Amino acid sequence: MRLRVLALAILAGLAGCGEEEFVDAPPQSDPGKRAKMDVIGMTAKSSKVAIAADNRVHWFTALASETHLSAATAIPAQVSRMTPERRCDFTPPAEGSLVSVVNLSGSPVETTIFPTTEKLIADNVERLIDRSGDKMLMILGKTALVDPFEMVNLILTETSAPLHLVLSAKKQVIWNFVPAEGVKISHVTLLGQQEFGVVNLPEGVSITAHDGKMLKKCDIAPAYTPREDWKLARRSREHFDKYKLRSARFDNWLRSAHNGYSAEHKVEGLSFGHVLIGPAPRILGERVPYRGIGQGHVQVVSSVPIDVMDRRDYARKMKAIATQKAEQFVGMSLAAYGREKNKQRNN
Repeated sequence: MRLRVLALAILAGLAGCGEEEFVDAPPQSDPGKRAKMDVIGMTAKSSKVAIAADNRVHWFTALASETHLSAATAIPAQVSRMTPERRCDFTPPAEGSLVSVVNLSGSPVETTIFPTTEKLIADNVERLIDRSGDKMLMILGKTALVDPFEMVNLILTETSAPLHLVLSAKKQVIWNFVPAEGVKISHVTLLGQQEFGVVNLPEGVSITAHDGKMLKKCDIAPAYTPREDWKLARRSREHFDKYKLRSARFDNWLRSAHNGYSAEHKVEGLSFGHVLIGPAPRILGERVPYRGIGQGHVQVVSSVPIDVMDRRDYARKMKAIATQKAEQFVGMSLAAYGREKNKQRNN
């Protein structure tokens, strides 16, 4: 009887382990099939894949463990502002460091951090005015347009040398640092064309942030490395050749401002939520323990109001702001304005 109880206990324990491994383990299928070559670069077809140098694609859960325990929509403990640089001087790499460049457009992973830009308000005002008087469009447009910060997880496994990171994004991105044990970061340079920020940056790491205004002033235009398998190369050789020149200018700037930079340490793509810098873990036990945005300190470069809340709550707030401004603009309630539009349309 005692042996039977012991055997059942062992089986129950094994079943528990199996279930835990199933939850945390990556899919068995090819992650490369969850990404595609787009007009000017690779883009993810799923938020579950990560990109590395030379367009290598990995399952995010093959790189980091316990990712399911921390959602990107978790509320951070603090959001504060960073001061952007106001000179075209860029911190050079420390001697012996490895320069690694990440250049993305954005990420499919959204956060609960919402910057309220004038453009976003204007887009919502225009949308409300255009749709007023049309019951179907008003029903379809019941939820306001929102534009949250997106998040990119940086899985850092390179331990051969301290990392000098140059991180560039076209859209509103929060860079989340997920370093493996033994990884050292000598400096982080941020290039942001819109609002941008960082979270979980290891303590003591120096950082400089250059916003869209400074990129324009310093004549820095981030670009991807041209490839013949781009859709652009097939659609228009003229535009493809022009893009080659733009890419060469950006590459020349990287080389001149970052001694030791090599294109083989450049990770680039359109929309990816996860990036690997360094070798991929060989087995699941070597994965990097994940730490998400929840309870982290987010630092952003932004000159606009920032809200941290549930998406639906923010959408309601944005709609209230846009409705008030729209009604001020038309000089009456949107309901009355819609009726007037319908009268004029029927006359």
